[in-house]
Amino acid sequence: MTTIGRRFGTALAVAAVATLLAAACTSGDTSGDDAATTTSEAGGESAPVASGPAPGVTDDSVKIGVTYVDTASLVASGLNYDLGEHEAVYDALFDQINAEGGINGRQLEPVYAPIDPTSPAPAEEACVQLTEDDDVFLITGFFLTDAVSCPVSTHETAVVGGEMTPALLEAAAAPWVTWSPDTDLPESVVAAYGEACSRAPSASSATPATRRSSRRSSCPPWRTPVPRSPRPASWTPLPMTRRR
Repeated sequence: MTTIGRRFGTALAVAAVATLLAAACTSGDTSGDDAATTTSEAGGESAPVASGPAPGVTDDSVKIGVTYVDTASLVASGLNYDLGEHEAVYDALFDQINAEGGINGRQLEPVYAPIDPTSPAPAEEACVQLTEDDDVFLITGFFLTDAVSCPVSTHETAVVGGEMTPALLEAAAAPWVTWSPDTDLPESVVAAYGEACSRAPSASSATPATRRSSRRSSCPPWRTPVPRSPRPASWTPLPMTRRR
């Protein structure tokens, strides 16, 4: 992931943290044991307040699990990748957020877990570490194939990132948002593109204005062919001569 991608992903994680903290839960548990109420000063009536499990959250801080590609493992396997300093990028963003007051008055505490992408075992180990040992509020960053199911389904921990498929989303037991396009996006883009181009003028009805417009449009040329000007009746081709 590029530096821009990491910054965008972290920004999305921060937005997710703010939203989830407002509901004070990551698994959506609204059972009666965890339900809470509050009394308004004006009317004296009690109103329900969203509640549920909020691991990694205290009065002063929120633990955020961050996974990223362990470049050392790639180099050891013969792949010379330089993906930059992942933790430095996240630290800079977390520090900026914390300097501005954090999220709902709570400071963000990143918990890092580099993952060796050459096998699925390290991803599973990182998932267990972050959800059971570190007890983070949510996990963001790098997820290898369907490794996202470990935190969001098995351990009911909120996730920001990962490739979302209908099957994985159906099995999710905690909130999950991602910056990756879902399976419906490419189809909807192609459908909208085709519909827009189907309304383009045909070759027979093309005018100078529509020809100029079709040249500026993004429709493929075979949808809006521009006819060549007819040759004059008096036009005759020049004789071909061969140079000696």
